Amino acid sequence: MRNPPFVLLLALIWAPLALKCSARIGETREQCDQRYGAPTGVEKNAVFYFKNGITIQAIFAGGECCAIYYLKVDENGVNTPFSEEELKELLAANSLDGKRKWKLLKENVWTSDDAFEASVYENALFMIIQSKAKPNALEGF
Repeated sequence: MRNPPFVLLLALIWAPLALKCSARIGETREQCDQRYGAPTGVEKNAVFYFKNGITIQAIFAGGECCAIYYLKVDENGVNTPFSEEELKELLAANSLDGKRKWKLLKENVWTSDDAFEASVYENALFMIIQSKAKPNALEGF
């Protein structure tokens, strides 16, 4: 069993990193490149980044990011679930400085007041935030 102070310490370390690692819906490719540096890959309308233990896949349509996939990996490259606090940080990072309000729609699914949806899959191994107004941007992924 893990030591509770150790778990608390890990949570305090990871929460700020999650916030720093979140591409923002509506950002341009150039803004994402500035935030994360050179992409690790590009495929169709998707650009991949890796920063602070989080793989970020930003999907672009009309020159802006309309969907984001987040996947956390540990130091051994193993997919690791996001904590509840990290998921909240990712939602907050995509809230337009508090202007976008997220509401829990059902377990692991949030919706915003401006036509966005966030979902968590595979026991919190990855999170997707996407525009409900641009669903065709995700074709082929």
